[in-house]
Amino acid sequence: MSERNERTGNMSERSQRTGSMSERSQRTGSISERGERTGNRAPRWLRRLLGEPPPDGFDGRLATDERVLGSAPVLGGGHLVLTTLGLWVPDAGHDAEHRRIGWHLVSKATWNGKVLTVIEADEVGTEKAAVLIADREPRRFALPEPARVPELVHVRVTRSVLHSEQTSGGDLVVRRRVPGRDGVRVQIRRAGQRHRGAGA
Repeated sequence: MSERNERTGNMSERSQRTGSMSERSQRTGSISERGERTGNRAPRWLRRLLGEPPPDGFDGRLATDERVLGSAPVLGGGHLVLTTLGLWVPDAGHDAEHRRIGWHLVSKATWNGKVLTVIEADEVGTEKAAVLIADREPRRFALPEPARVPELVHVRVTRSVLHSEQTSGGDLVVRRRVPGRDGVRVQIRRAGQRHRGAGA
């Protein structure tokens, strides 16, 4: 009788262990199901470290250390692609469909809920250690699915500006960071300067 009781006790212990394994399997299955629900998308912290993949159809050539921060399709074709180095915009009429505007050359960007308006600056000369800039005509990009693009553009443009002031003569002097480079660039926009054509 004693031996049978011992065997019965051992069987009971094995049943309990088996039950525990079954519970762990169920919990593992729940984790697997959560993984299926979230798909193969990388965790947010990993996307921040490595960057987002470029959107389908994007033909820009990213620099070795350039990471994609976000993107949005543009009504009419192409994408706005934000990277650590600048804003890639569709540029029909040139050899490349997309071209990059360095963050230090985005003079202004405004969002009205449907359209992102971007004013790009050209470097047109130098004055001592400063660079003379002239703004192009505003370009408007309708974004049917903007995601966080307008917010990220605002953050990057604002972050690139260290200081700005207007001289007594009306010139605007701006100290800006240049993405991917050390140091600061001083830009001067002349008073009364009008928008230039959107040439190359």
